[in-house]
Amino acid sequence: MTKFPLIIAIDGPAASGKSTVARLLAEKLGILYVNSGFMYRAITYKCIEQNLFWPKDLEKIIALTKQTSFEIRSMKMWIDGLDLSSVLTLPSVDNLVSIYSKIKGVREILVNKQRQIASTQAIVMDGRDIGTIVFPSATYKFYLDASVSVRASRRYYELLKLYPSQSFNLQVIEKEITNRDKLDSERVCSPLVKATDAIYIDTSNLNIDSVVTHLYEIVSLPPS
Repeated sequence: MTKFPLIIAIDGPAASGKSTVARLLAEKLGILYVNSGFMYRAITYKCIEQNLFWPKDLEKIIALTKQTSFEIRSMKMWIDGLDLSSVLTLPSVDNLVSIYSKIKGVREILVNKQRQIASTQAIVMDGRDIGTIVFPSATYKFYLDASVSVRASRRYYELLKLYPSQSFNLQVIEKEITNRDKLDSERVCSPLVKATDAIYIDTSNLNIDSVVTHLYEIVSLPPS
């Protein structure tokens, strides 16, 4: 079995704060940050752009996933040499990413790509199956969660900030997050679940800085 360097796995549902926490923790530790969700969003975005639909275009979706390259530059995920961060959080991608991310072949390919990224360097990686499937032997595992209402509010204000010219409905976003939770937790391949040995943190009443500090203190403790 391949032995990986330091790996900090942060899992959790949509808008639980895991991506922001993971990025800030990686910066604080001076190691690489990998947003695995962006990899699935990238495939979703490319499928939308190329009018590839599951299940009828399954073979083409698998081929597209194999051909897609991922590179981390300055804490950003570059896809095929392009910075697509401004489009990967679009509502059109948000609403469909669960459909494409549940495809077994897509997950298998991207899990291998994630393991390749982590094979030579210490990383903080966030997602939904990092501590259970991608790196079951991760050095540290955390599961961040929050109430649906809190997560919906966070996503609402995040979208307003990203796309100030558009309007968004908080109730609609809450329904979308509830549906996303159901799809993620009930999918056959790599469902969203808390690893049995992961540290659970409810972020509903916590700010980002306090969560980052808490995780930093845990991973900085000397071995017992």
